[in-house]
Amino acid sequence: MSSPAAFAPVPQAEAKRILGEYERLAKQADWKSAEAGLSLQMTNADNRVNALLGERPGKRPAFTKTRFAIPPSGAWFLAEYQTGSDWTQLIFQKTAEGWRVVSGSVARPPAIATDPNGLATALNADERGDLAASPRQAAETHTRLMSTLGEDAAAKRMFASGDYTTELVAGLRSDRQKARGQWTLKYQPQLVPEIYALRTEDGGAVVWYGVRQQDTYTARPGAAELRLTQRGWAALSRGAFYKSKVTMKSGAIYVAVIPPSPGKVRVISQWFSPFSINGS
Repeated sequence: MSSPAAFAPVPQAEAKRILGEYERLAKQADWKSAEAGLSLQMTNADNRVNALLGERPGKRPAFTKTRFAIPPSGAWFLAEYQTGSDWTQLIFQKTAEGWRVVSGSVARPPAIATDPNGLATALNADERGDLAASPRQAAETHTRLMSTLGEDAAAKRMFASGDYTTELVAGLRSDRQKARGQWTLKYQPQLVPEIYALRTEDGGAVVWYGVRQQDTYTARPGAAELRLTQRGWAALSRGAFYKSKVTMKSGAIYVAVIPPSPGKVRVISQWFSPFSINGS
């Protein structure tokens, strides 16, 4: 059984110290000590692609306007800061190895609601109340929207048009259309169990969730050779041509804004990283 101290909210000063330690580790590229889970996997994947492209890490920019959203549980919190005109969000979770970043985004989510003590309200993944969807429903339905390439009517109804819903699905459908007749495309996104959700001042919620993906291209008889030209995939494939089958693994972290019912969910951010490619 956990002790009562384990459920105490993280003091603002401690959250600031944890963020500072993260920045120190990031400058040293000690990502194993700074991140965990899907976030660490994606950061390592990005670094690998950049190395293959001959790109060196740039100097980490100074940040300003730091603020925190701290739920009462003490298990995790959100740090947000500005660099130039961009806002970055980092979700820190308490692990057996210490505090680690487990999710992140570059977005402008709605203002987070706080109680009289200045604490944020974290939502259970299955908590809906007066929301248009629970955090898990939004994440699962977004995943289904992608896996069906937009052909699930209920999934289409839940989401507003945008870069990471209608436009993303249109791109996937275009990929399938280009390959039709020669290559069969199977798209398999899988939702990561960890979902982080906070109440917003406007009565809605903002949610961070991750997806691991596997795309498989299988050649039909007489298919022309396949070459991947998108920047990350081209780097990982080293310009190879494929004749029979290609399996591509990747990850993504999304941020969704859930309004009070009966509004539509908006997906406002995507961090995408290609992991690996295997084929023949």
